[in-house]
Amino acid sequence: MRKVLLANALSILLCGVAHGDYAPNLPLDSELDRLLLRVSSRSGIDLPARYYLQPYTFADAETFFALLDSSTVAPELSSAESVLLERARRRFGHTKGLFAWEKSGSDLHLKINLDLLGDVRPSFDDSTALRLSGIARPSLAGNLGNLSFYSGIAVWTEYRSDTLFSRSTYQPRDGIAYNLYGRDTSSSVRSSDLPYGGVRYSAGRIEMETALDRLKCGPARFFPLTLSGHAPPITYFRGSIDLDIVDYQHIVGLLKVDKDKRKYLYLHRLSSDLWKRRIHFGVNEVIVYGNTTSEPVSDSNSVALAYRQNDRAIEWVYLIPMVPFKFVEHYAGDRDNAVISFDCSLSWPAGWRWYGEFFLDDMLAPWELFSGDWGNRWALTIGGVRFGRLRGCDLTVRAEYSRVEPWVY
Repeated sequence: MRKVLLANALSILLCGVAHGDYAPNLPLDSELDRLLLRVSSRSGIDLPARYYLQPYTFADAETFFALLDSSTVAPELSSAESVLLERARRRFGHTKGLFAWEKSGSDLHLKINLDLLGDVRPSFDDSTALRLSGIARPSLAGNLGNLSFYSGIAVWTEYRSDTLFSRSTYQPRDGIAYNLYGRDTSSSVRSSDLPYGGVRYSAGRIEMETALDRLKCGPARFFPLTLSGHAPPITYFRGSIDLDIVDYQHIVGLLKVDKDKRKYLYLHRLSSDLWKRRIHFGVNEVIVYGNTTSEPVSDSNSVALAYRQNDRAIEWVYLIPMVPFKFVEHYAGDRDNAVISFDCSLSWPAGWRWYGEFFLDDMLAPWELFSGDWGNRWALTIGGVRFGRLRGCDLTVRAEYSRVEPWVY
């Protein structure tokens, strides 16, 4: 029976393989984000649908470029914008790379790339010191019809003349793990590697993917509140449903905080475009929980008995789409951290972009939210940006304000 079910599933998958987009996920790239935002604000071209819950895909970027090329109302690009767009097309197009191949007459593409970066930083503060670092980042991406995949690894080596690195603990909470060369317990040279990759399948209005990658949510540039995009990559599954008037995305992820304890992230997002697509509005709910602390080492650090050695697994109820997490959390025993956040972006007038995010961790009562009681925990980010030109040069003016009261998880 299992073999029959597996065969049926594979046949359904392969039947939909033809005529798909080259749509592997793009690594989070702040330079590309700024470029798309600038051109979109000045031209009115819609940003990729996944721009507010990244990563988005190669297909999203190529669609944006194609819309820009076919637009009859977009303003004339500046020299700098033209150069940056051409650079982005070469870097993120499926026909460019160290090696790019496609099978004639079929929807099969393969791309191999290699990014190299070197950095030299001398220091003359208290004494003369030197820091050398280098990063090699090979990557592979491709698609077979509607099935897209990507993988890569960032390998870096660092030397510091004034520092001795001890051996890594390999605990995620201590930062990215690294290796020392040889048998020494300390060294001025260390090396590390950080993998990423994933596979996604598109069935029209429904898409599914699983990946090891970074996540970013919301329109804020400097202080995004829900998912910043700066945390280490997490292993996750994401499902997306395009309901025309609204988009729904559901994420289940495994957070790496302690190598001996599991911690889970659940997020779903409902978003929509309003006022001739000038306004983008999103509502997010997040659940975070995991294995709790071990037995205390002393009475001064005691933990309630109910929370000792609490070994948690995936809660299936959080996998059900569309159900509000806050009510589900009560159903699951009221043991988890639940938050809700809202974000909004307004593109008006031409060349301007306004945005805001509100993050609500906990509150005593709605009418006491801003009372100053520490039981009300929230955060706010608001900002605006003006994209223009001044005496033939590109001009960007941005202001962003963020506030946390008194803290959030």
